[in-house]
Amino acid sequence: MNVLLVAATDLEMKQASKHLSATKHTLYRPSKRVHIEQLVTGIGITQTTFHLTKKLLGESYDLVMNIGICGAFDT
Repeated sequence: MNVLLVAATDLEMKQASKHLSATKHTLYRPSKRVHIEQLVTGIGITQTTFHLTKKLLGESYDLVMNIGICGAFDT
C-alpha cells in the first residue's frame, strides 16, 4: 500500500513524523507492506495544488492524506 502524507510546512510534517516509527518512512505489517511518502507543499491552495498535481502525475498512491491545520485557523 502506498500512502502520501501532504502538509504545507515542515513543522506540520515533523509532528506527523514523530508518530511514525518507521525507517525511511516505510512501515511493515505482518501481512502487508505500507510505504509512506511525505510531501511538503508550501502554504496556500496554489502551492498545494501545484506540488500535489506534479507528484500525482508521476506516482500512484492508494491513499493521500492532507495533514496539519489544512488552512483552518481559529480567529
